[in-house]
Amino acid sequence: MTTSASAPPTRDVAAHLLATAGRLFAQRGFAAVGVGPIVKASGVGKATLYKHFPAKTDLIVAWLKVQEAQVLARAAAWEGESGTPPLDQLRGFFRGLAAFVGSPDCFGCPFQLAVAEFPDEESTPHRAASTHKAAMLFRFRRHCRAGGLTDPESSAQQLLLVMEGALASSRTWPGKNPGRDVARAADAILAAG
Repeated sequence: MTTSASAPPTRDVAAHLLATAGRLFAQRGFAAVGVGPIVKASGVGKATLYKHFPAKTDLIVAWLKVQEAQVLARAAAWEGESGTPPLDQLRGFFRGLAAFVGSPDCFGCPFQLAVAEFPDEESTPHRAASTHKAAMLFRFRRHCRAGGLTDPESSAQQLLLVMEGALASSRTWPGKNPGRDVARAADAILAAG
């Protein structure tokens, strides 16, 4: 059931709900956003929301999956062509990240938000976030190994930490984020690697 003439056609309802809820989650956090504000902002009835997402946690995990797909697409774009040398791919990633964390589109890291608001490691949002972070560490490790760094494991972990810091600081200092210097920090790690 639709509560507003501006609600999307049925086939697009789930995507519309995810986009609406995601915007609210990114701005306010998971705990601060109940079903009511999502229903109101989306123009979709509560019964329709629950038809697509039986629990708020299902909506959160679905949104995290959308976020992961977006992160991976950005990462691939920032890294450049597949023939680009591995360390240059990492440099490209961190240059792209520097621009992203300085933009008004960045509300921090949804995966950091998930582990903070769902501290139980067995909860589905926490697991989704941990899985994503493990995949990013694997990606960095693969590039560090292929790039011939002497300690690819340590270098990959350091890169993950500077990425995490840049994303976290975007929430603390929107618009003037010191995380914009993340590319220089990554360059230093790669040079020492």
